[in-house]
Amino acid sequence: QQQQQQSRKQQQHRPKMIAADCARAVSPNIKERQASIKNRLKMRPERAQLEAHHIIVSKNDSQLEEERQEIKSRLERRLSSRSRKQELAERNILKDPESEEQALERKKSLKACLIRKLSTRKTIRELKEKRILKFEAYCEVADTYNGFEYDRSGDRPWLRLTIADKIAIKKELNTFKRNEMAVHPDSARFTRFHK
Repeated sequence: QQQQQQSRKQQQHRPKMIAADCARAVSPNIKERQASIKNRLKMRPERAQLEAHHIIVSKNDSQLEEERQEIKSRLERRLSSRSRKQELAERNILKDPESEEQALERKKSLKACLIRKLSTRKTIRELKEKRILKFEAYCEVADTYNGFEYDRSGDRPWLRLTIADKIAIKKELNTFKRNEMAVHPDSARFTRFHK
């Protein structure tokens, strides 16, 4: 009985002891972290050293302005070579936004058109009579190599081109278009040269 009473007393006092231990344990950890941060800040190199190692690049106002102008001119060149909205619409790349009602109307008209075309289509018997469609009575099936023995995938050399190869091809195309290709003088302004 005495042992049970002692264990009960210990259990009652245990939460208070744990809370006090935690308070003691937290404060040194915070102090240690603050001390380690201070040490790291002391060891941090100065700006001059970082600039010497090219980690921080210091530029004066004129250099920054030159860089901005260069970027601006590059962007303007790219934007000028970009296709116009009308050209993209003509090539069916850019589609005009349409409302849901317009989309439903377009789908309905397309469906009606397809049904009309299917209803006027000739039957298989009519196509056979006109000798447009012909089925062979004898089918021949031959063995062939499997995929491991014979590679049927086509060679795609354009995936192996280097940047220099691409530039050379564009240059050759441009010289051909400029010097050899027969173009009507009125249409010469529409000739597209690769950049």
